[in-house]
Amino acid sequence: MFDKVMELGVDGMTISPGYSYAWAPDQSHFLKREQTNALFKEVLGPLRTERGKKWQFNQSVFFLKFLMGEIDYECTPWGNPNYNIFGWQKPCYLLNDGYAKTFKELIDTTNWDNYGRKSGNPRCQDCMVHCGYEPSAVIDATRNLKNMLVSIRPLS
Repeated sequence: MFDKVMELGVDGMTISPGYSYAWAPDQSHFLKREQTNALFKEVLGPLRTERGKKWQFNQSVFFLKFLMGEIDYECTPWGNPNYNIFGWQKPCYLLNDGYAKTFKELIDTTNWDNYGRKSGNPRCQDCMVHCGYEPSAVIDATRNLKNMLVSIRPLS
């Protein structure tokens, strides 16, 4: 599919794994974290060969390495807030824990420690979705000069 998308002239792709959030109608076909890592290692592995070098992703190299299990991150649930006609969604669009009327209310009234794997929240244990982990990868990518240099190179 990535080859075909690139042939169509798309500038870049964004990818993210699905996981068994409560609103998903089919819970049984979602992968667990280890399975997700293995799948992305298999799929993104061609990026390390001539064939895959034409794939362009609009995501941090660090996030792609996270998907393959080469780096481990904790979720940054406040890193990619979602706003819709109901307001600011708490804490991310997959958990649906309510809405805040203002961004300030979202930040000030959401107990962010209740989210992410370290929280023990069972709804967060297999999540690897971009809305929480891409911000973690970007924070890591800008943490120091070495990581900034790594982040401007293609996946290798």
